[in-house]
Amino acid sequence: MANTNPHDALFKATMSHPSEVEALVRGFLPAIISENLDFTTLQMENTAYISADLRDYFSDVSYSCHWKGDADKPPAQITLLLEHKSYLPDNIYLQLLRYITESYQYQYRSGEKLLRLVLPVVVYHGDQAWNVRDFADHFDLPHPDLKRYIPFFSYELLDLSQVSEQTLFHLEYGFMLRSTLLLYKYRSDKDSFLCFVGKIFNFANESNS
Repeated sequence: MANTNPHDALFKATMSHPSEVEALVRGFLPAIISENLDFTTLQMENTAYISADLRDYFSDVSYSCHWKGDADKPPAQITLLLEHKSYLPDNIYLQLLRYITESYQYQYRSGEKLLRLVLPVVVYHGDQAWNVRDFADHFDLPHPDLKRYIPFFSYELLDLSQVSEQTLFHLEYGFMLRSTLLLYKYRSDKDSFLCFVGKIFNFANESNS
């Protein structure tokens, strides 16, 4: 069954604009990422290759972007996997691993000589605390030397419970992104929502100023 979660629908609508993706990267990802992507090449990917059952768990937003490099070399590309969670998943690594694997398989079948890195970014606004753990922490290993057989990868987490409203209000770019993140942050806090409702819904005026 298709994912009909309204929070996912809002996330996908917001992230369908490259300008909002750029704002997310510039505002919340490490400098090694934000300072080295050529945002003029940011382009949404066709993810029709992702299996239908996997789409029940993912917002399914993916972008490709060139990495800044030497002028005499073809630019490398990376893929940004943008995922939204309104609840605490049992094991985010297993979900991300499935998506990443399908992406790499598609790249391989498409004849790409070198695979493009998939960089997962998770935006979270659930009620439970998100405890970032290594994938290896989910395994019962009889010996630490066996850890090298576990697939190693990381993800970037934007936990809105750890982001102040002032940080969101002062985002330099991405007024639609700001409003979306504020809506997520205060979805269960009626008093705060009513307090900030004017600022949440004024992105259209500011973006045209």
